[in-house]
Amino acid sequence: MSDEPKTITSRGLPRRSFLVSLGSVFLGVFRMPAAPGGDAAPAARAEAPPADPETGRIAGTLRRLVGRPVKSGKTGALAWTERWEEDGELHVMLWQPETDEELAEAERFYRIARWRSWHTTDDLKKLLTDPGPWLIRYNLGEVFNWLNTVKEEEIYDDPDALFLTNDPKAAAQMSAATVIKLMPRLMSTFGNNPEEGWIYFEPVKPEWAAENLRDRLLKE
Repeated sequence: MSDEPKTITSRGLPRRSFLVSLGSVFLGVFRMPAAPGGDAAPAARAEAPPADPETGRIAGTLRRLVGRPVKSGKTGALAWTERWEEDGELHVMLWQPETDEELAEAERFYRIARWRSWHTTDDLKKLLTDPGPWLIRYNLGEVFNWLNTVKEEEIYDDPDALFLTNDPKAAAQMSAATVIKLMPRLMSTFGNNPEEGWIYFEPVKPEWAAENLRDRLLKE
């Protein structure tokens, strides 16, 4: 296995539909450049190979991203890193859309792959139009836990405190004002860059505590 990812450009590659995952999250199906051919990379073939008779799995139909795509502001080109199941190695894919239709599909892929429920304080306030009750959910690549207290001393002062729960029914309910009060320190202490990261805290209503909010975007 090589240490450096191999870089592959989209020029001359066939386009077909793939199911795309990012970490543990399935983003959806996108028509995108196939990986280049050869027995080491069945995903390359313009037509999907036959399903395995024992498992029913079609080789090469799932693209496993290990990071979110980045975009060139001038050309709409996208780049991302993915791991090929066939050889276990990382490969950097560069996608330069060649038609208006392909550009629209690349933009849809980019928007969904980088989606978060909020980025800025204004975004947060727009989510919190209802006074409550709300929960604060810790979103670790869309693996969820929930804040079980609103007491800051229980969150920050006791290194042994367990302030997160994996049971939404045990989560602390709070007002929108409390969410806005708690969120900046939670993000600065345990989250990451609101513009780039996908490890963050987000407000959710109790009735959709465990819902994958990205699914709402996929249904648009």
